[in-house]
Amino acid sequence: MQIFYEHNVKGVYVEGNYFMDSCDTEFGELRAYMIAKSLQDPYCDLDAEIDGFLDAYYGPGGKYMRKILDIFTKKAGTFDGHMTHLYSSWATMRPILSVTVAQIDYYWNQAKKLADETQLAHLERSELSWRWWKANAAKGEFSYFRFRRGDAKEQLAQDLYDHGVTVLQEVFYEDLTAMDRDLIRYATPDQWHNNALENEDVQKRVRIEKFVEKCPPLFGIVGYFYNLANS
Repeated sequence: MQIFYEHNVKGVYVEGNYFMDSCDTEFGELRAYMIAKSLQDPYCDLDAEIDGFLDAYYGPGGKYMRKILDIFTKKAGTFDGHMTHLYSSWATMRPILSVTVAQIDYYWNQAKKLADETQLAHLERSELSWRWWKANAAKGEFSYFRFRRGDAKEQLAQDLYDHGVTVLQEVFYEDLTAMDRDLIRYATPDQWHNNALENEDVQKRVRIEKFVEKCPPLFGIVGYFYNLANS
């Protein structure tokens, strides 16, 4: 914005999230606020504005949300580069290690403990995209070492419904109601669309994971290596 201002630009088209009404998760509100602030004053104190918004929107847990944002920012552009606005492969997601995932989950839980009803709703909605990332990357409760990872996927799908999310990503315009709920247990989130049932790769994953779910958690490593081979 400073470069634009210093070069006498009179208008800026900022495509922050044109699916906001149907895919309002992660930090869309913060992004919109910061865009507006930087348009008003390109030389504003960005850190102060971010902290002010987080405290106002998320309540006392805003300090934990700042810690999460700092981790995301530090990871951006490292190793395999930035994740794109389209679906990113498992390989692109490697830079966030499981220990860091656990740390981010801890911060999110601490923030929710301090929230009132309205603030909690904001936190839970913003967390949807983080849970979506974990499901795609097989991290946290979605890890192949977690025996009930399928249940975690089902819960994520239900929460997406409950929060009114109807668009999964920019390249897929199918409504969430088109998803086959049984298939959700065995497909990665990027495959939750109309063509999933007809996809042979998805069907192979279904057969493997049906077997894995019947095994002790240790045997989840079978599914882990299957995911590597098919990523």
